[in-house]
Amino acid sequence: MSSLTTDRDWLHRAACQGLDTNLFFPEKGMVPKEIKEVCERCPVQTDCLEYALSIPQSQDLTGVFAGTSARQRRKMRLDQQGPAATSSTILIWDAEAGKYRSVRA
Repeated sequence: MSSLTTDRDWLHRAACQGLDTNLFFPEKGMVPKEIKEVCERCPVQTDCLEYALSIPQSQDLTGVFAGTSARQRRKMRLDQQGPAATSSTILIWDAEAGKYRSVRA
């Protein structure tokens, strides 16, 4: 188990603190623009995404984490497991494309 699943001190620095949590559970597969904007300016966006991706797919979290839907996170997991994925592959937010992409470190 990663330290992110047990040590979640980063949550207290999240830009979403104090917002209505219902906003982060929109219609299936949707990530509202307003929520994506909150996540884009969040100082712990990387921690949030790492946490969401650390949850086994069988227990996948619903809702928006780090500006991603559960469907997007499932795709990221599959992309990371592909032949090009290595331990030095990282995910970065591509603001222009409006999505995360895998990059070799």
